[in-house]
Amino acid sequence: MNRFADILREADTRLDLPRPVRARIVLEMAADLDDLFAHFTAGGLPPEEAEEKARQAFALSDEALAELAAVHVPAWQRLVDQLSLQGRSRLEKAGLLLLLLFILASGGLSVLSLEIPRAAGPVGWFLVALTGAALVPALRAGVTLFLREERDLRPTRRRVTALLLFSAADLLTGLYGWWLTIYGWVADFPVTSQGGIPLFTRVLARGSAVVVVALVCAILTALIWYLLQERLARLEQAEADLLLQI
Repeated sequence: MNRFADILREADTRLDLPRPVRARIVLEMAADLDDLFAHFTAGGLPPEEAEEKARQAFALSDEALAELAAVHVPAWQRLVDQLSLQGRSRLEKAGLLLLLLFILASGGLSVLSLEIPRAAGPVGWFLVALTGAALVPALRAGVTLFLREERDLRPTRRRVTALLLFSAADLLTGLYGWWLTIYGWVADFPVTSQGGIPLFTRVLARGSAVVVVALVCAILTALIWYLLQERLARLEQAEADLLLQI
């Protein structure tokens, strides 16, 4: 049993937050308490006095709990939690996954075959490379979450959250690439007997290809994030429950 289990149980009971969020805060608290205890013992204090000083540092007043929640659940993390909590019921989760898989199936084969990235030009290849870069933290997190028995979930959470940043970067890059494609045609509008219609058709085709690649890459990255996030939340809850045992 953790030496600070009573403090952790009190915090878990008094925090008015969703269960996955409370589990993460409990784990962060446990790590902070253990670090503080180790710091005091390394400074020469006996274990009993070091434990008492660590307990005093984590006096759980209402203000301290509010500050604790603010530190461990900043605004950007609340947004991530809301995204990950949207599909908690089985029906919602199944519907979300089916929608994502349908979008991937409708455009993913063309992207994987590199047909559309070629049509999208340099922006398309950059999007493919950006998604490939996202696979690095995804693979590291996947190995930790699915294959290792002993794991540190704090750096793994940062890797999982980074996938959302890659997904957002795919969308923003696609939007900017589409704008550059259309703007380039407007800025250099050709005055010809055909009014530039053939060129405009090619520009629209390239812009559409950029949008398709951006959407497929963003959704693929978001889907990987969602699956890893679900696994991470279950492991965090299991570890928190173990710490809270009497």
